[in-house]
Amino acid sequence: MASKLALVAFAGFTVAIVCMGAAAAIGTKGMENDDFDFSLFGGPSCGRLDGGTATARDIAWDGSDEVVLSVPGQVHYTPGGGETLHVSGDPGLVAHIRVRDGHVEMDCHRWHGGRRELNITLPGREFRKFGVAGSGKLLLDGLNQDRLKVSIAGSGTIRGNGRVENLDVHIAGSGDADMGEVASEVARVHIAGSGDADIAPREEADIHISGSGDVTLHSNPAHMETHIAGSGSIRNVGGGI
Repeated sequence: MASKLALVAFAGFTVAIVCMGAAAAIGTKGMENDDFDFSLFGGPSCGRLDGGTATARDIAWDGSDEVVLSVPGQVHYTPGGGETLHVSGDPGLVAHIRVRDGHVEMDCHRWHGGRRELNITLPGREFRKFGVAGSGKLLLDGLNQDRLKVSIAGSGTIRGNGRVENLDVHIAGSGDADMGEVASEVARVHIAGSGDADIAPREEADIHISGSGDVTLHSNPAHMETHIAGSGSIRNVGGGI
């Protein structure tokens, strides 16, 4: 019995050593290339396509009136018309950007350690919704519309300025939606997690927090409803914009 147990223990030890060695080899390779290849989990890894050396390209928008971003990097939007998305950055990433039903995404799978980000300029047409899935960053500059919804799923960031009459902000995770420089009449905020939101409604604020999220008011709305489940907080810095 003792000999069998010893044999099993030795076999387990051997397997552990082999696994550790394989992990070390993969990790070393990833560190040398400044990225980690997760293509083993499905889909091609990112890299230059055949003949793909362009550091910038234009992509025709697909007509959707909403944007959902799941790409690394900085994304900018300024209203003014147009139906073309412009992307620039590393050729190994630029070649893989796709637009499908309003989703701006990559057709490959690889984490790049945050050093190979993209710069994207969205079409200037009016959108009814902007969303960030993951850790991307979105700047909304000079907004001027009646209604808008912004949403974050993950740790992304959305910052905006301008005017939106009715504003909806949804955060799931630890994202940051800074809409404190967006003048609005009505603003609704829903946070699930530890996210942060800044708003500046003049007439009405409707705030729901589940978790440890924080909402900062940059105005003194005439009417406010609050619902907090957890350790979340609401603070008013007043002033307005």
